[in-house]
Amino acid sequence: MPAYIVGGFVRDLLLRKPSQDFDVVIEGDAIAFANHLVKTFGGRVVIHKRFGTAKWILTDANQKITEMLALPSQDAPDLPEHLDLISARTEFYDHPAALPVVERSSIKMDLHRRDFTINTLALRLDGEHFGQIFDFWGGYDDLQRGLIRVLHALSFVDDATRMLRAVRFADRFDFQIEERTLSLLKASLPLLDQLSGARLKHEFDLIFLEPKAPQIMGTLERLGILRTIHPDLSWNDARSERTLDFLNNSAESLLSLRDIQQSLWSLWLENYSPDQVAEIAQRLRLTSRQVELVSQTKRLREILPDLARLQPSQITAKLNPFPIPVIQTVLFSAAGDEPKQALQDYLSHYRHIRVYTTGENLRQRGLEPSPRYDEILSHLRDAWLDGKIDSYEAEIKLLESILQTE
Repeated sequence: MPAYIVGGFVRDLLLRKPSQDFDVVIEGDAIAFANHLVKTFGGRVVIHKRFGTAKWILTDANQKITEMLALPSQDAPDLPEHLDLISARTEFYDHPAALPVVERSSIKMDLHRRDFTINTLALRLDGEHFGQIFDFWGGYDDLQRGLIRVLHALSFVDDATRMLRAVRFADRFDFQIEERTLSLLKASLPLLDQLSGARLKHEFDLIFLEPKAPQIMGTLERLGILRTIHPDLSWNDARSERTLDFLNNSAESLLSLRDIQQSLWSLWLENYSPDQVAEIAQRLRLTSRQVELVSQTKRLREILPDLARLQPSQITAKLNPFPIPVIQTVLFSAAGDEPKQALQDYLSHYRHIRVYTTGENLRQRGLEPSPRYDEILSHLRDAWLDGKIDSYEAEIKLLESILQTE
């Protein structure tokens, strides 16, 4: 069966950029192909019969694959966790924004169903054809010229999310949206109303993982895409500045991708009214948890100036109710003239302070279990935070003083 790696991997390879986008298209039955791979190399397969696709899970087969391909043993951990195998297919749509109806087809028609010409390049992998590039739709020329171009006039009608992807790719690579494509995009804006909130949210989540997310959002604003999705949605220089500060300051913080996405949602929506946030959340299918994190980010931003005047124990009491990602969002996005030291001290030091005394120690001293336990332990912890005690001996002395007043 002819096999090709297609799309983003080939595009990024030609741009000399690293890529983990391994989509392998098979001219034939990808599910049968995947089952053969499992029989030969091991691993397991997850299949989706409707689309003729299979996910080959390599995790349990890395060692055998390494040995069979005579790779150095140290390369085994670098193999991907899985490979997506796709039967070459064509798609058609019953109506705008519908999910596609799928039929088996050739590699040429499989590439024709893709979004932009720069994503239609294919690199053949099998036998004597290894390394041959297939370019049926002018993707290589557009890649060289730095153009984002749709393949046909109904591209945005077939899938309106391509409008957001066109902007994302253009700003990621510093490309231009080709003139006719831009005209088609503007004419297709009303189709965004037909997209589900879940699909739109997925596109924004992808944007929020881009290093140039603020630039992409600014372009969506200029093209009228945001206000078409919801009349209250907008993007401005202030949001760009906060988001850039967050991305720059959090670069070495080891935040998870999920936390980065949520932080950018919060930075986007924190200045809207609660009613506006509720409407936008309904349109974009944000979870109640996400909405609450937006609200908490706004509240923390409001109390930030007051923290500079408080004792460490008071700062800790104020910040304990806020989730750590919210504190990081405000810290990393705070403007130069905003007090940040309290947030930094809390994250690096205050929240880690623990007392030696435990509830069991209090019980052994004859104190019956009650809410008084929490009061005593909090008193001790506050004393540590505010520098009133600095040793185990000092803590025990303070504890005895507290118990004498019982």
